[in-house]
Amino acid sequence: MVQWRIHLLQPSLMVFFLCLGIGAAVGHHFYYRSRNGKPVPSENDQQWIIRIGTAFALASTGFLRVAVGLAHAQYIWTIFRRKAVSLGGIDKLFTLTSNPTGLFSAEVLRVGSIAVFIGLVSWCLPLAAVFPPATLSVTSLSREPHSNLLSLHSQYDQISGAWWPYSTANLTSIRNTSPTVLRLAMQAAYGNTILLAPNLASYMQFYGPSLRCEDANPAQQLAFARFAGAFANETFVSTSNPPASARSPSEMAAAFNGTTQSYLILSAFNPTAEIVRRWDEVQFSGADINNNWKADLGNYTFDHDNNTQQLWVQTSNRSLVCTLMNASFDVWYSYSGGHGSVAGQSVELLGPWIDPTFTRANDSLSGRDAAYLSIFTALTNIVNGNVSIVVSDTTQPLTSGAKKAGLRQMSSNMLYTGLAGCDELTHNAWVAEPDNRGLNNLSRALFPPTDGSGANGCRNGTLDRALEDLMNNITVSLLASPDLNNQKDAVPPLLATSTSQPTYVYDFRPLLAAYASAAAASLLCVLIGLYAVHSNGVTHSSSFSAIMATTRNPDLDELVASHGASLGDSDSRKGLGMAKLKFGLLLTDDAGRRGALRHVAFGRSDDVMQLRKGDPCC
Repeated sequence: MVQWRIHLLQPSLMVFFLCLGIGAAVGHHFYYRSRNGKPVPSENDQQWIIRIGTAFALASTGFLRVAVGLAHAQYIWTIFRRKAVSLGGIDKLFTLTSNPTGLFSAEVLRVGSIAVFIGLVSWCLPLAAVFPPATLSVTSLSREPHSNLLSLHSQYDQISGAWWPYSTANLTSIRNTSPTVLRLAMQAAYGNTILLAPNLASYMQFYGPSLRCEDANPAQQLAFARFAGAFANETFVSTSNPPASARSPSEMAAAFNGTTQSYLILSAFNPTAEIVRRWDEVQFSGADINNNWKADLGNYTFDHDNNTQQLWVQTSNRSLVCTLMNASFDVWYSYSGGHGSVAGQSVELLGPWIDPTFTRANDSLSGRDAAYLSIFTALTNIVNGNVSIVVSDTTQPLTSGAKKAGLRQMSSNMLYTGLAGCDELTHNAWVAEPDNRGLNNLSRALFPPTDGSGANGCRNGTLDRALEDLMNNITVSLLASPDLNNQKDAVPPLLATSTSQPTYVYDFRPLLAAYASAAAASLLCVLIGLYAVHSNGVTHSSSFSAIMATTRNPDLDELVASHGASLGDSDSRKGLGMAKLKFGLLLTDDAGRRGALRHVAFGRSDDVMQLRKGDPCC
């Protein structure tokens, strides 16, 4: 007589391996989290971490697959007890977790859809091991130790060399932009780039001078109109080229013998600055030492109470006013092979810079204020002046009556910068001018359109944005000069500097999604297996001894013998596959007919009675 008893080993193993699988997943998560944000000490360390992560993933899915396999072995016996299944279907049900062909059997899908689900889970669990190892990656991040590096804001507070003493012809003592600042500004402007020092941090934040350029307001536009009108009316006769010292608008047009006319391309000046005369101011009344000159603006008056500094720019089709601003800079640098570049730059304008004295003829400017004004003056020194096309009424000899024409760049050095590629110059008003002087063709030849790249490109497209860009480049470029620091006796402030270093980065979400789905599916399978154990009233097995014990039936012996399938080869078993079997109490058992205990085993479906939990049997 059989004993109806549930041995706890199989249910315990199901729960045990389920817990091991979940535990390995949790361990994988905490192991990767412990590496998150840590620097990569070596390539070997990175390889071992990947190996360990892969081991965690394989262990987790392997343990879960064992738990699912044990649950499958318990559940299929509930099918055999409830339904008649062909011998081929029984084979497929037994091997669902090792042979995937059973997943596509119509009979198996009909009689054991839950078993098919368990088989699918078993086959899909290894996929959960694909994603977790890759959730820990290596990237180059900026680490921020503190170093004693000077910020630019500190340089502006303690700067030296921005101004230098200068005496005019009448021995008036003033301060002016130093050669160091002028040199750095010209290098940045002519190269259309930012100068870098080898010891800069990867990230720096500071306050510095910037520029805001806008179209002129109505009052300013009237002043510009007065200036442009005076410039357009400049026609005179000259018997020789103008003197080399001539820098004023009235002098710049005399290019050829005969009457000449000037066609404005660009004129720039700083009307808010105090004019500082040159050494030869007794002889000439042109541009001053800062390349600035008094333009005819009519009755326009400036509100000197605001004490702001402005750069005025007139092109053939646009009037701009640029104001010196105080700004907050955030600059990111990148270094490769010892060469640096600016990876990113953010500039936030804070407000106009206010000149506390509105004069250069004193020594009262602070280091920061002196630096702001010095950098702005360096910019205007490059841009100020006139660029125009000059056409003479005198025809060239040995030609077909063509007029003498050419480009005159007097005082201004802007054609050496990227500003020459801006739309205001390449698409100036004379490009489409239908006249007999050839201005349109000459203008196209002198100012060909550019793509905005390189030293001759207008990086921001339009003149106003390009001027702002140039000012910012000059401001940042001052970091490249140790000559502007006066830090010998000062304690340098702490600045957070950045060094790029390979670092582990852990993204837990793919790992969580993969393991959570695998654990949830496995838990459901284990619950099905535990329910099957409780429903069956006994823990089943798919071992050979269990199969031998449940198939001791003379009818099955006769069935096997009739097909010559005793060797267990696949060809001889083909005829057996159609026979429908069921696990239960055998009706053909002689002992059962005599009222004794019935034999429980697999038998033909017509010869088996339903086996219920607790039925007496042998």
